[in-house]
Amino acid sequence: MAIEDGTLRLSKPPERHGARMPFDFFLRSLAEECGERAICAILSGTGTDGSLGLKAVKEKGGLVIVQDPDEAAFDGMPRSAIMSGGADLVLTLAKIPQALVRYGRQTYVNAGPTDVRSPDTVQEAFAGIIDLLAAKTPHDFSLYKQGTLQRRIERRMAMAGIENGAGYLQVLRVRIPASASCLPRTSSSTSPTSSAIRSPLSC
Repeated sequence: MAIEDGTLRLSKPPERHGARMPFDFFLRSLAEECGERAICAILSGTGTDGSLGLKAVKEKGGLVIVQDPDEAAFDGMPRSAIMSGGADLVLTLAKIPQALVRYGRQTYVNAGPTDVRSPDTVQEAFAGIIDLLAAKTPHDFSLYKQGTLQRRIERRMAMAGIENGAGYLQVLRVRIPASASCLPRTSSSTSPTSSAIRSPLSC
């Protein structure tokens, strides 16, 4: 099963025999179809199906939620998803609906990549956020486009349910320690924009 042009479509598996990963197949199509608006939830299940597909969702800027494996009846899929490094949120089943509703209300989700955003989202606090991250982390943001950084920040705000840039800046001030020990240095293959903005909400 895949999603194409807003419609669920069934197709025959390309391989007649062997292991099949239907969830991976579906999530890759979801990532291509919906991009940043894609939301993936990995729940109780066995095996590793979904771990590759969630990476596609993540690469397109979508949201990846994983059920807490400690409460899952079958923890194989949740643990595999977490081990892949692509999980944005790891929540108990009872908290997932609230996270989806909160995320869906945010400007980031409802606005397209080229839409003009109101000044009360990120723009007013943008300079302060970047200055704080530059001072408290080892990352250099000077070579990144403002639009790219703004989208990254808006995504983190949406995940945290924070509606304005000033509120997010306050969260960063509280959660980024002076030593920035919870912010990993990035390798040449890792985007500093992604890891630096993601990490403060994980501290």
